[in-house]
Formats: sequence, C-alpha cells, structure tokens
Amino acid sequence: MSNSRPYRVVTDIEFCLKSARALLPGAQAQLAIVFVRRAVEATVDPRLRTRLSPIPEMIENQHIDEAKRWLTRAIDYEAGRRRAHLQTGLWPPP
Repeated sequence: MSNSRPYRVVTDIEFCLKSARALLPGAQAQLAIVFVRRAVEATVDPRLRTRLSPIPEMIENQHIDEAKRWLTRAIDYEAGRRRAHLQTGLWPPP
C-alpha cells in the first residue's frame, strides 16, 4: 500500500525553534531558552546562528513579543533554506 502524501521529517533545529515559540509567552520561558540554545549549538549556518543568538537575552529581559518575532523569522529562514536544498537535491545532507 502506498502513501500518496509524502512524509515530512522534522529536523532537530526546526523542532527546537517551534517548541521555543510555542512556549512563549508563559511560565516556560526558561525552557524556551534551552530550546533556542540547543538550536544555536546544532546549526552550522552562520546566518541562522545570527538570527538566533539574541533571542535568549530577549526572553530573559521579558521582550517576549520581540523574541517571538525573531523566532518566526528564524523558522521561516530555516524552512526556506530546507526548501531550496530539497529543490536542488541537496537534502538530506550527507
């Protein structure tokens, strides 16, 4: 039996970013910081790292709306990067 819908693999980075965004605002802000730092450590993309680096400080300083906007931009960037790799046949990475 074949599945007509292609499956979707969620990367560790994508999981971390979406989880962090879902935890904001709320009492789980410290856990969101853990997820963002995990994504920073996991990425080798300097552009994504630049987008993610200020987010923990934003959360710590209670700039939650700004942190969510930056997380959304980072998620969009990562999705666009992944789409480009899929179209060129460079995904999954070796």
